[in-house]
Amino acid sequence: MNKKTRNVFFVLVMVLMISCVIGGGEKATPDLEATNQAQQATIVALQNRPETEPPMMQPTATLFTQPTQESTPEEAGSKEAFEFNTDFGTDAGYFSLLDGMKIENDSLFMGEFEKCADFSLELDQPQGCIALCKTCGEVSDYDIRFEITYDSGRTDQPVGFALRFVDKNGNQMIDREDYFLGWVYTYYPGEPWSLWEHVPKDYAGWHLLKQGEPNLRGKSTKPNIFRIISFKSGQRIALYMNDTLMFKIQNDDPEKTERTFYMKDMPNSGLIGFWVSARDVKIKGDNVTFTVSSTQPDDW
Repeated sequence: MNKKTRNVFFVLVMVLMISCVIGGGEKATPDLEATNQAQQATIVALQNRPETEPPMMQPTATLFTQPTQESTPEEAGSKEAFEFNTDFGTDAGYFSLLDGMKIENDSLFMGEFEKCADFSLELDQPQGCIALCKTCGEVSDYDIRFEITYDSGRTDQPVGFALRFVDKNGNQMIDREDYFLGWVYTYYPGEPWSLWEHVPKDYAGWHLLKQGEPNLRGKSTKPNIFRIISFKSGQRIALYMNDTLMFKIQNDDPEKTERTFYMKDMPNSGLIGFWVSARDVKIKGDNVTFTVSSTQPDDW
């Protein structure tokens, strides 16, 4: 018995019950006749009712989406997105580029520059050029992997990555009012890597925090593979070069500085991107994988 037949049967039963109460042989009163007519109209309406059921409610979309190489930068950079990757096969717009930066031949090229400021300790001068990860946005917890390869120019000029950048005026340059934390290395034999911090409106401006020996992969034409993990709401950062831990820094637990480097001025969020701090060197970045993640490294 389908739903329509059940409804008709129910109405007929109600009619019979009313008839039994009144009595089968008596003549119906005008009010009863009107009632019977209304009941008959209801039965006809039920018989003519279409068979289709009311549409089911569709489940709501999931809160997070996982963009792929085919996703637009706007989709990948939305609050719902938590991951993207690019091999720079196309100029998809994941990174914000300045003069002297371009995407071609499956890589993001930076340099040589005409207007990019050389690295110096002058307080009010922009320092180097940054290809900001526009899709990443301002992040606190993240896990990013990428490659950097020397292309041409001076091998003793520093290149690297902006770990945390608070760009107050949005000009993509490190000005006096901006906070900046960047890591650089060179391809010149024997040169150390350096961790630099720029504190807004500080009397000294730039501070050299740490240095160490880079884990270069032999020839400069070989790509160096990097991984940066920021976690615990942006309070801790670790950087790896070719699977070797270069440093660990944090702005919490100052008592444990013997275990890792303490940074009291480091904000918990900011922009990130490739950083070249001199005009006369050219590098290429490639194979970027970005994930919003708060996973602590195993070797922390």
